[in-house]
Amino acid sequence: MQQILALQLKRIGDLIVTAPALHRLRDRLPGASVTLVVDSKTAGLIPVLGGFDRLLVYHKGRPNFSVWRSLVAHSFDACVDFTGSDRSALMTRLGGSSKNITSEKLAGTSWKRHIYSDCVAASVREMHTIDYYQAFLTPLGIECGGGDAPLKLNIPAETDSRISDLLVKNGLHSSFALVHPGSARSEKYWDAERWARLIDHLKRERGMSCVLSGSDAPGEQAHIAEIKRQTTAGSCVDLSSGLTLPDLAALIRRSSLVLGVDTAAMHLAGMLRRPQVVLYGPTNPFHWRPRHENAVILLAGTDHPLEQPEFVPRHAAAPMSDLPLDLVLRAIDGIGGIPGVAATPR
Repeated sequence: MQQILALQLKRIGDLIVTAPALHRLRDRLPGASVTLVVDSKTAGLIPVLGGFDRLLVYHKGRPNFSVWRSLVAHSFDACVDFTGSDRSALMTRLGGSSKNITSEKLAGTSWKRHIYSDCVAASVREMHTIDYYQAFLTPLGIECGGGDAPLKLNIPAETDSRISDLLVKNGLHSSFALVHPGSARSEKYWDAERWARLIDHLKRERGMSCVLSGSDAPGEQAHIAEIKRQTTAGSCVDLSSGLTLPDLAALIRRSSLVLGVDTAAMHLAGMLRRPQVVLYGPTNPFHWRPRHENAVILLAGTDHPLEQPEFVPRHAAAPMSDLPLDLVLRAIDGIGGIPGVAATPR
């Protein structure tokens, strides 16, 4: 059996958009055994994403003796390093494979180039990130065209049941919109008052309650608290506190509409093909946008939803304050298949 080592030690968003590459690897090499190494901050979502046989979790600031011992003891036939850090380069070397793969840019310095046998020419600047990570598989003879295939998330039954009970407990028996306003980067935040007015609009005009999701990070919780303060009573339910990554995936799967800024929740919604509206400003949707037909992409400083060929590798970043509320409301009207929302031509 072929033994393959895959390294993705970056943030949760990168891990999610690496999942299509991991699944394609499994599909094209069904007899291979894949060992995946991830950072501890993202490990909670790994069982939900799937695409691996064996998991190693790296904890920053700890010795991680078990991880290092496992890499040395195991005999790998190939390593795909999606990370490109000094740490992942050392992991690649310890994996003992003669076929070590990364990108030319990530290989970087001359000492790293002695570790990798194959450096793919893929450019993260010139490609969507999903395509970029899939390009790492070409030295294994795996061609990665054909667009984004939807992922079947492995949400544990107990998680799904708990979320179902939580929704019922909060009076959410029918269609709801999931609003994920936070991010690890505060410059991605949209104005709290605009979120509040949007939430009230959905309740008043569409009969849709909203569920607020997010992390327990203090900045995110403060942003969510301000949104709640400005909404009309009964317009939204806050389920953000204590929400695990599998919980978030279960909520997204049950939602009728997902709204948020460029963050991991929107990547998950894209993988699940949920109707969604994603707000961009400082980050470029060319690299990170969901690409299914029910995804609407809004960029600060423009007056319409973006479509091909408007996505370009370099864009003029704009503050989120340049994204007006009425544009987001019109975008929601343009999505079909949502209870209470009649699609209009874009």
